[in-house]
Amino acid sequence: MLKGQLLPNKLTCKALQERFLSIPRESFTPLAVRRVAYMDDALPLTKGRALFPPIVLAQMLQALDVQKTDNLLIVAGNTGYTAALLAPLAAQITMVEKDESLLDIARQALRDCNALEKISIKSIPPQEGYKASAPYTKIFLDAPAEEIPATLLNQLSPGGRLVAAITGKDGVLEATCFDKKTNKTTVATALFETGGAVLPAFRKKEKFTF
Repeated sequence: MLKGQLLPNKLTCKALQERFLSIPRESFTPLAVRRVAYMDDALPLTKGRALFPPIVLAQMLQALDVQKTDNLLIVAGNTGYTAALLAPLAAQITMVEKDESLLDIARQALRDCNALEKISIKSIPPQEGYKASAPYTKIFLDAPAEEIPATLLNQLSPGGRLVAAITGKDGVLEATCFDKKTNKTTVATALFETGGAVLPAFRKKEKFTF
């Protein structure tokens, strides 16, 4: 995966290269799809949920630029694959996920790769984040979204960064960096177009007019 998919697509961060080499992606998938765990496409997990394609995930994590001092929140963390990749790269990691079938896989896989002790898993609706451990210097949304809830941006510290795949103005999903300059100012930078199914919890709220 590293030589065939990631290096040709400009994964230059050595720490991430090492993590992609050392963490078995198939361990974070249901048995039924393990034989295709390294395909260059979104990998189905359960109804409406999937792992990002390796290339997309690698480029988004490189943009997130996790440092040893970071307090990191992973939102909608699925089976914990992203958390495992980042486990030794941040000071503290909180992962929120509501689907218990995904969390069952996550706990076992994280335990098997000796990452469980580093990651605090919270079984709560992902759109809520986890205020008790905020503010976060980095936030990663591990599922596509139509918009970023204010709740999550409020838990991001000034100077912090959130990376997510969100729906752009033309309706196409774009990997995007949100850099929080002050409590009232956040700058969004589109990185590249991608695809995937938007998580219902992150669909735009309907606005009613009377």
